[in-house]
Amino acid sequence: MDFASDVAQPGWPGPRPDLIAFALAFLEADVMLFRSGYVKRHLIKRLQQSPLTSDDITRIDALLRRAVTRGSSLEEFKGYRILAAHLVVNGALYNLTSWLAIKAEGAILTMNRANGGVIADMFSHPDLSERDVRRLHIDPRFLGRSKWGITYPNLSEVAPAGGLVKEKEERIKYAAYLMLRSIQRRQESTPKVR
Repeated sequence: MDFASDVAQPGWPGPRPDLIAFALAFLEADVMLFRSGYVKRHLIKRLQQSPLTSDDITRIDALLRRAVTRGSSLEEFKGYRILAAHLVVNGALYNLTSWLAIKAEGAILTMNRANGGVIADMFSHPDLSERDVRRLHIDPRFLGRSKWGITYPNLSEVAPAGGLVKEKEERIKYAAYLMLRSIQRRQESTPKVR
């Protein structure tokens, strides 16, 4: 763990295939120790900054899909989302977005687990009725799960959320949605080359 923490420090000098191989092996082993989530996030960032071979990208693709289907720590998943967006925008992982779109279908977006981008998606559809908008809001006096959510990708169907957000299939759908949206936001913000 100490070695992994040292390797995760910023600024790998030049191309370091040995450090890339170590980072990938550490992430594939899915080490779960104290501070391992932060170390994994930093290793993922170092991978993003490194020149990767096609074999490295294949291994990263498997890691990204595992993070969606089996889950990962919050810090680790943030890193994976950024890495996925970086690789897709740079022309690698061309079929990841279609796989994520299939996995994300039917994800329930709720206010209690939303950030700015999710909230914008939730209220973006013009066909949402006033009643649906009221149902999507949670009372700030009460903490807990939202009773209602909106389903992805059509974003016009309000559905009961409640305990559904804790089910494994729903967690997979939501993780796929978050990674897909990270990729889409990165694509939207990348200047078009003419």
